[in-house]
Amino acid sequence: MGLAFGDGVLFASTASNATILAINSTDGKTIWQSHALGNPKAGYRIDAAPILWKDYIIAGSAGGSLPPGTGFVKGNITALNRTSGEIIWSLDTTTGEWVKPGKTPPNGGAAAWSGGSLDPETGIVYIPLGNPSPNFNASTRQTLNLYSNHMVAVNITNGKMIWATPFIAYGTVLNVRVPDTHDWDTSWGSSISKVTFDNGTQKKVVVGHDKMGNVIAMDANTGKEIWWRTIGKQYNTNRIPLPNGSGMIWSYGVNNYHAVDNSNKTLYIAATNKGVNIFTNGISGYKIPAPHTIEQGLRNGTVVALDLRTGKIKWQYQTEFPPRVSPLVTGDIVFAGYIPFTEKAKTSSTTHGIKTQKAGVILALDKETGKKLWEFNVNAPIGDVGPSVGDGMLFVPTGKIEGLPREERIGGSVVAFGPP
Repeated sequence: MGLAFGDGVLFASTASNATILAINSTDGKTIWQSHALGNPKAGYRIDAAPILWKDYIIAGSAGGSLPPGTGFVKGNITALNRTSGEIIWSLDTTTGEWVKPGKTPPNGGAAAWSGGSLDPETGIVYIPLGNPSPNFNASTRQTLNLYSNHMVAVNITNGKMIWATPFIAYGTVLNVRVPDTHDWDTSWGSSISKVTFDNGTQKKVVVGHDKMGNVIAMDANTGKEIWWRTIGKQYNTNRIPLPNGSGMIWSYGVNNYHAVDNSNKTLYIAATNKGVNIFTNGISGYKIPAPHTIEQGLRNGTVVALDLRTGKIKWQYQTEFPPRVSPLVTGDIVFAGYIPFTEKAKTSSTTHGIKTQKAGVILALDKETGKKLWEFNVNAPIGDVGPSVGDGMLFVPTGKIEGLPREERIGGSVVAFGPP
């Protein structure tokens, strides 16, 4: 999910190999590769882009599904030496009775799988942590599930946690059921901004969100909530999964990164409307997507602009299809995107009546009004992390191009858009 770059060196995570690579950006040669930061055979991964600050590289963990639904991976955040790749410190993101040894199967989760943001003035990183595991059955973890579904602030120089703010967890300001039994993940990154409020005071504000569609703005110094908002309509979100299912649950989850424009004090979020029926199966469980949806129950959604000071909605742009492309704001434009799909003639148990067109549409909106300026189908899936901007051009990374002979559909592409 991206790269870090500094002083001619690229830093990349290797997902299921659970290592970090330093690569010479001139010739592509490997400078160093770290030791595995966790056990890949247990499902440990490093998915998010590393975070670079001075002599430190910060890497967050991810938990796989081996075996499914159990907590064999406990989250951590690791700092590496920028020059050598050696480990400086590692912070466990699980603590307390719920993860004590001897539980069968073990509890775990709270992985830092989606990355976070950095305040370069203070050397503090703000990292969202994922769901507790087992995902859908909380019978073995009725005590505090620290620090799952929290936003945490961590001092890079010593690896100490400064504060932790709960989302769908005990102590939250949100009107939700805890502990989490829906895989609601406080996920997909964070942002930190200097915000001037109407009374003239200035604060550093950290913004995070989760897969239920909750957005919280926090004081960067204390973690105290400034405002919170739930995006879109929800249905049945507090129903507990059972062996015969939870019934259909609908929410506008945030499943990608957001964008911030400090010039107009606006936060841009894409939220996807999704429906799932969650079943428990012993200590584990599984989800069945709603009819007429695609993967994970995705159906349609919205791109929304929020006032960074208050959380009030400035505008919304509804999308007929899932807006799974992370927004990007530059100049007067917000770039986002969506996945179009079409119905199949007959329903099958595996596709739930939907044939996915492996294509992605890049969407350009006026950042002040939300009015559509243009859109373009790149004829290939666009990565959730979204596009980037440089030298006045927009660069969109994609998966395999559709419509080509099978032997030619290898790898992905980068599509470049020039100035208007």
